[in-house]
Amino acid sequence: MSKKLINFITVTFIAFALLISTASPAFASSSAKSEGEVEGSISAAGSGFISVTPKKGGAAVNLSVDGSTRIKRDGKNVAVTDLQAGDRVSVKYNKTTMLALRIDAKAKKVSNNSNSSSNKNGEVNGVVSSAGPGTITITKKGGSSVTITVDGSTRIKRNGKNVSAADLQAGDKVEVKYNKTTMLASKVEAKGVKTNGNSNSNSNSNSNSNSSDDNSNSSDDDSNSNSNSNSNSTP
Repeated sequence: MSKKLINFITVTFIAFALLISTASPAFASSSAKSEGEVEGSISAAGSGFISVTPKKGGAAVNLSVDGSTRIKRDGKNVAVTDLQAGDRVSVKYNKTTMLALRIDAKAKKVSNNSNSSSNKNGEVNGVVSSAGPGTITITKKGGSSVTITVDGSTRIKRNGKNVSAADLQAGDKVEVKYNKTTMLASKVEAKGVKTNGNSNSNSNSNSNSNSSDDNSNSSDDDSNSNSNSNSNSTP
């Protein structure tokens, strides 16, 4: 191989190396400019797409998702269908194609606020004005009424015994615990109206009165019989 050819190859190689070294930053810069990032919360996600509401406000960013998209939720690799609305998310995507390149999501924290649950629970005391399958209408002390629904999950007792809503009667005193949102009763405690024992007293009184009348009539009959007998025996 001639010296000139060797020099030519060497110069060409150096020039090519310089070209690559100068082009790489430009390529990297171009790539960086085409890449965007959005942080916020997921408003919707499904097969092939994700919609993110930016935490800084503004319109939702709608991105496509494919097999090349790297997706993690709470540090675990997942599918886009495993993401849920409300998840906090950071997404890197291609500004030109709007394809999500990487998605890092964190599940929305569920609050265990017992006060929130207790605020949904209500209680009403009053008198049953009507009851039937599925509903109980209660008249409160102030005169206003409220209708509560019941179902198979509702525990209903009347005078300490398990009954159905249809067994409740108008006039029963009642205490109901229910859900303010659904108006579904969880527990119904009813006390039946006490019946007065006057009916037995009247029955006994009438019976005794009738017995006295019978005895009186019997005495009169005996008296008349004796009188007639004495009259007939006199000469």
